[in-house]
Amino acid sequence: MKIVVTKKLLNHIEKKLKCDVKSYKILGNGEHNVNYILQTSKGNFVLRIYANIQFDNSRKEYSLLRKLRGRFAPKAMYLDTTKQYIKQDYMIQEFVEGKTLSKFDEKNIVKVALLLKEIHKITDIKKSRSWDNPISSWTKNNLLNNSKFLGSAFQTEMKKLYKEILDILIEIQLYVKKYDRTSLIHDDPIPANFIEKHNGELILIDWELASFDYFFFDFGAVIAESHIDKRLEQIFLKTYGFGIKPEEKKIIQAINISRILSVIGWLIERLAMEKQGKDSFALQDNKKYSKRLADNLKYIRLRISQIEK
Repeated sequence: MKIVVTKKLLNHIEKKLKCDVKSYKILGNGEHNVNYILQTSKGNFVLRIYANIQFDNSRKEYSLLRKLRGRFAPKAMYLDTTKQYIKQDYMIQEFVEGKTLSKFDEKNIVKVALLLKEIHKITDIKKSRSWDNPISSWTKNNLLNNSKFLGSAFQTEMKKLYKEILDILIEIQLYVKKYDRTSLIHDDPIPANFIEKHNGELILIDWELASFDYFFFDFGAVIAESHIDKRLEQIFLKTYGFGIKPEEKKIIQAINISRILSVIGWLIERLAMEKQGKDSFALQDNKKYSKRLADNLKYIRLRISQIEK
């Protein structure tokens, strides 16, 4: 899938924002989108193009950002899903001046914990539901079925891993069900999605995966997906105020493993689609995905070995 910013698109944006677009350049890309900075007569904006054909969360993200109104996140100005000016959905957002975090460290991990704690105070009781399936059907399908496109031996390994982790997660179901599943979670709070403004305030970007769920699901991305060390993990948990008691520790251990399993499932899906000749993302890098898959398989084994009995 090729992303092309056309003159037709820029002209339409000028009309919607009532400004002149002086220039644009690539700002960066996530795994599901490509972002450009627009320099206009009214200041800078972000052109966010949704580049993943596997799912479309543009409306969901736009609706959430409008409700947040710049609190914890960039302001959303405009969403276009008509496909008239470009083949993909796109959104115009506020451009947040600041520095993207390259990694979590002792200074910013405290800010991350405090920011997430505030976000998790936003609740919606209509979203409450049970945790009967600790491994999603999507992850299950990738591990048990799509893994075959990476070889029969690999599929056998993934089936064993699935069963092993399912047993671990089932053991903590009673602990987890003591909590309400109604908190707003970002679901992808990795360093690259945090911008530190000039005043030191943190802003989260890339809200397209956000949902209402258990607040500690966000911890898996901060701790496990970001591969932070035990010292930073303890600072994060102590600052947030969760994960210190024995039952809470068990939840955190299991959630970390669950998060890495989801990442492994996602990487399998990306690589399997390439094996089948399917187009999934504008900037797919299969060499990078293969390395990440190997690294996360090694890491999940480490996490499993560290579980306190």
